Amino acid sequence: MRIKKIILSAAAGLALTAALCAGLWMAAAPGRVQTGSAPAFTGSEEREESSATEGLAYEQVEWKDEYAVAGMGECSETDIVVCDECGDCPVTAVAEEAFRGCTSLRTVLLPDSVTEIGEGAFYGCTSLAAAEMPAVTDIGARAFYGCTSLSSVTLPDSLYSVGDYAFYGCDSLETVVIPESVGVVGAYAFYNCASLTDIFCEAESMPEGWDFAWKNYFTATVHWKDEWHYVGGVPTPKPVDPEQTTNFTRFSRQND
Repeated sequence: MRIKKIILSAAAGLALTAALCAGLWMAAAPGRVQTGSAPAFTGSEEREESSATEGLAYEQVEWKDEYAVAGMGECSETDIVVCDECGDCPVTAVAEEAFRGCTSLRTVLLPDSVTEIGEGAFYGCTSLAAAEMPAVTDIGARAFYGCTSLSSVTLPDSLYSVGDYAFYGCDSLETVVIPESVGVVGAYAFYNCASLTDIFCEAESMPEGWDFAWKNYFTATVHWKDEWHYVGGVPTPKPVDPEQTTNFTRFSRQND
């Protein structure tokens, strides 16, 4: 994604940025939240209106009447809400390496207008515990690489592509729900996640666009569509049919 820099985070422009970016509604996709101890965004599951964080830097996407959030700018907050438009132009992306190395960042909320998270956007944000992206379609390579505190992330039904190493080294992730809409998962996207034990996929089997080495086969169990369900809103493996287990055992012994 090519970016043309527009200064929106200077002190003189803080009030303007806040005025343009007010009034953001965020709605989490049911059943997509990963388990963990991340700080809550609000006191209720149905999030109330949130005001965009002042002082964030935004850049205009070259050749387009669109903007991308480009970094912390003059903001010192640890919990940020990205605005949905600047002037009459929508904010549609998180720029490449926008928040790379922002070790104090704890939570991030993206608006419905943001559909792309650039490569390395949150690389090395070691304190980032929760991220919500209700309308994202593409998560770039290494977008959340090394976010060791990330324990809650929402993968929306709009998501299509997860880049190489996207969630590599996210040690606090315990479970992941991957929507049926995801057609591409890059190499090592969910690799080296020390606490990741279960990956629940809405697809019936691995789509052709998923890299063979998309996750660590030695630590996480993959559950395909017919192998799990929701119990009280929590993704849960279905009980194993004893008859199927018995038949499998008989078949194995017959072929020893």
